[in-house]
Amino acid sequence: MAFEHVSDDALSAKALAAFRKLDEWKQTQSDFRDSGEKGKWDSVDSPPTVLVVRHPKTGATWAVVHASGGRGCGDFGADMSAIFERRGSSWTHHSTSGSFKPLAAFDLDGDDAPEFIGDGAPDYAAPRVLVDDTGGGFGSVAEFTFLYADCPC
Repeated sequence: MAFEHVSDDALSAKALAAFRKLDEWKQTQSDFRDSGEKGKWDSVDSPPTVLVVRHPKTGATWAVVHASGGRGCGDFGADMSAIFERRGSSWTHHSTSGSFKPLAAFDLDGDDAPEFIGDGAPDYAAPRVLVDDTGGGFGSVAEFTFLYADCPC
């Protein structure tokens, strides 16, 4: 069952605000400033991606925020994703390993929780990933890969 895409700027802004409160985001921001940069690290190249979805039967609302910034290859570079569940008027962070740019959410296993399909790591080693709750947090459970033998620099 597909989760419904929610187009709500206020909800997206609240999910982004929750993302920017995470310790990992704050540490990355500190590293960004230490490298001599100004502004927010997650807005340097393009704005963060926020996908807000709702379960069509339960109404449970989830968000995935993905941001990347910088060039890497010796310069500042960061890539981060976070998954949130809306509880009341706040967003609860769910542990996430790896980074992916969200495309859609489905309930593939009938547990009323989302599985996410997204674009994989920034090194393009995993162009598509399936992300699910692995018991210790959300992480990639399937990767749709192809051979990539080059550097993105």
